[in-house]
Amino acid sequence: MYRFLVPLTILLAAVVPASAESPTNVVHKLIAAVRNADKSAVAALYAKLADRPTDVSWLDSLLSSDDGDLISPTWCPDSKMDGDAAVVVVATLKKRGPLDIDPCYLVRQNGKWLVLPKHTDIRVAQRSVSEVTMNSLESLKTWFTGREKQLYAELEAEAEQAKPPPRSAEEGRAVLAKVLSKRDPHGFPEPRRK
Repeated sequence: MYRFLVPLTILLAAVVPASAESPTNVVHKLIAAVRNADKSAVAALYAKLADRPTDVSWLDSLLSSDDGDLISPTWCPDSKMDGDAAVVVVATLKKRGPLDIDPCYLVRQNGKWLVLPKHTDIRVAQRSVSEVTMNSLESLKTWFTGREKQLYAELEAEAEQAKPPPRSAEEGRAVLAKVLSKRDPHGFPEPRRK
């Protein structure tokens, strides 16, 4: 029986395309492309919906800020897939204000995971994806709503276990960055360099 396991594994590796990436990997690529101000790489990671051209004009205003989503320290501590839809939880530790947790919704098109143009809003996908995929996006939105609250509580509990306890807000941010880096070792713990 084990004689057949190795050839079967090799066959499956040949059949499954190497380019098949997880939704989290796609979001990591998006963050890297945004941080590098690479508009063509950013555009290539977005889903094409209803024959609309991909608009990445928002990138200029984001890059002019020094404290925005995806350019501040950012991690992807959780994700969930449902058929041809997925949500990746994106946690951003901005200079001003508390930790920000947002969804990043993706759909699978032609075997590739791509980010919805308004990545935190599934409504943009209406009339552009199948009813099944839209139902999956709705289900993922519900999951994210509960998971967001749960994740904040988990991160706070993990940060409170730090020894010695943080004595300042800056030390607290450093502890939170370590906690997030354990959950997503491929995250971006440093802010974007201009």
